[in-house]
Amino acid sequence: MRSDRDWHGLAAVQAYAPVPLTHLHRVARTVCIVGDELVWDRRPSSALALLTPALQAFGAATGLAFVELALADGQAGPRVVAVDPQPRLEHFDAGGRERIVAALVRLLRGGASEVAR
Repeated sequence: MRSDRDWHGLAAVQAYAPVPLTHLHRVARTVCIVGDELVWDRRPSSALALLTPALQAFGAATGLAFVELALADGQAGPRVVAVDPQPRLEHFDAGGRERIVAALVRLLRGGASEVAR
């Protein structure tokens, strides 16, 4: 969007249909950050897995100890396509949900944690 006219045009279209404002991307992978632990919905690509330190830093810098992000490999590299401060456990399989709950318990007890795979 380069001008107010562009934004007004977008608003007019949105009155009739949803308009996505993200770049096209491949299938997104969901990750739940719990303290400094990461739980993925399924195995991330190698490019996304390399983001582990950055994702842990994101959680620490924002003060969000429990947050869900959707990340995808895009043409220009990995990108965040959604952030949800209320993670949805149904986005994860039974093993992922168990790891999230266990990490939450450790976080609430103030215990040390390690990165979940």
